[in-house]
Amino acid sequence: MASHSVQSFNTGRFPTRARRERRACVQCTTGKRKCGKEAPSCVRCCEKGIVCKYLPRPNNIRPGRADTGSQQGNENGDNETALARSSVLPSSSVPKATFGSHFASTPTDQSCNCRWFLSADSWTVQYGCLEDRGSAPVSEQTLPYFISKLKAWAAAWVRDGHSPLMHKRLYGIWVPDCIQDCLTSLAAYNAASPSSGGKATALRIIDDRVNRLVQSQPQHDNDYDCEVDGGGIPSSILLLPTRTHLARTQALFVYQLIRLFDGDIRARAQAERHTDTLLTWARQMVESARLDCASAEFLFPPDDDDDPLSPTPSVHNSNNNSNNNPFSLPPAPTPPPSLWQAWIHAESVRRIYTAAISMLSVYDTLRQGWSVCPGMIAFTAQSGLWDAGSGYAWLETLRGDGGRKRRGVTTVVVDEILQDAAPEEVDQFAVAMLEISFGIESVEKWVFEKGRAGRGVSAGGVAG
Repeated sequence: MASHSVQSFNTGRFPTRARRERRACVQCTTGKRKCGKEAPSCVRCCEKGIVCKYLPRPNNIRPGRADTGSQQGNENGDNETALARSSVLPSSSVPKATFGSHFASTPTDQSCNCRWFLSADSWTVQYGCLEDRGSAPVSEQTLPYFISKLKAWAAAWVRDGHSPLMHKRLYGIWVPDCIQDCLTSLAAYNAASPSSGGKATALRIIDDRVNRLVQSQPQHDNDYDCEVDGGGIPSSILLLPTRTHLARTQALFVYQLIRLFDGDIRARAQAERHTDTLLTWARQMVESARLDCASAEFLFPPDDDDDPLSPTPSVHNSNNNSNNNPFSLPPAPTPPPSLWQAWIHAESVRRIYTAAISMLSVYDTLRQGWSVCPGMIAFTAQSGLWDAGSGYAWLETLRGDGGRKRRGVTTVVVDEILQDAAPEEVDQFAVAMLEISFGIESVEKWVFEKGRAGRGVSAGGVAG
């Protein structure tokens, strides 16, 4: 049986020396069993049908090329900006909005960096302070306005199957059970009438779904004593695929959005018991995605002059594990639909993380007048990418139409969007983060000064 399983791997692609230097996979190390160190998955994990992950050696992973990318951008005078990093909520009793530092990867061609989201460096949580930039605290109506936007996006997800937070192509024929429960619960809640008692019934159903969801997950989410190869990473991160991390975080986010801001005292009290769980799950989700990308860089270091559509192989690149790693790509040349699908999963992780920690910060600020900075990660701010109808349309939008410069390839701190970008170039999600960071008035001023006045560009960043 073992020899048959080994034959399913293309071992010719992985030299013997590379297998010798590679450490045992996480699962074999945890189970104290001998690991064959095959790639992309070891035989033991393949036979057991579990996710196989290799922790990269820190000194073997290529360092980020942020400095190089920034220097090239400055020398060329190219200030294209599309990937925004947002802030924790500013308030009258909190330090000014906090932003991450620049992140930029060396472009793989002159048009765009089509694969920035597969870099492990792109998942780094950034912290910083804008106090010396003269940013004024946002007005009181900005915080409830942000929550109303999140609720509208949740309703659009039920109605249209797509919103700035939930992509219509994220789940195809496979829809996780927790997402199915979340959709039906949200639909029941939105359809319920408060006067008839239907809202109270929907809230009780949601409480039951939340308890079931939390109880079905690993119960050692905060146990960082479970060290694997000295990494200090809890097994709840390593043993769950990134898809599962994403699905459970999305579901709990929607449940918390409903219960924290419904106005029902009991629902709010029940939700407060799970705020730490949502924050923990969101952080574990990002770490799982980072490990997937870091492992891919370790096993298959990319060349600087790679074609943007050439594959970035993953440790889960075999047929046995393709469903476990959303970033696994087919052999070269990578078709745009496959690259687009990987981006959808990566961007979904980035957006739900950003929305979750921002929502929790809003709640803390409304409840106690201040909130701590949880840190932010890069997300895509260029308009047209999230709503692209196909992989080819997505790639064309990213590269630019007919050579026309578009906002699209480097990550900048979010306030630079107000300085450099036009409203029609910015995605709805990024506009919402601008509003929560700088206030509705500042964004409206930006729209009227830099937008196409009278042509349907609103503070929401979209026409109509």
